[in-house]
Amino acid sequence: MSEQLGFVFLVLFVAAAAACVYLSITMSRRVQTAVNQWCNKERQALETQLRELANVDARMQIERWKQQHEQEIRLDAVQRSSAVTRGKLTAHIVPYLPGFDLDPKDIRFLGTPIDLIAFKGLNDRRRD
Repeated sequence: MSEQLGFVFLVLFVAAAAACVYLSITMSRRVQTAVNQWCNKERQALETQLRELANVDARMQIERWKQQHEQEIRLDAVQRSSAVTRGKLTAHIVPYLPGFDLDPKDIRFLGTPIDLIAFKGLNDRRRD
């Protein structure tokens, strides 16, 4: 009977050990899954924070650049505007300059993209 009892205890011990191993493996997988989920959430939160910080830094750098170069940008805009104005004025004056072979009254100013157009003899027709 003692042998049978020893055998029963051995079977129970093996079954309990198998149950412990199974539970240990199952719990280990659950813990690993939970840790992985936590790590993913933390990584995503950190990536979001880094992205936001990078955006803020980029905006600050752009604003700093604008402040440093604002005077140059404004000066360039004024120079370009002045050049356009001089070009338009020149287009109006050219027919009256010496060396221009056509009668200024035959010239019509169009603007852009064509500055002037000449209708040779236009002034003569008006006299008729």
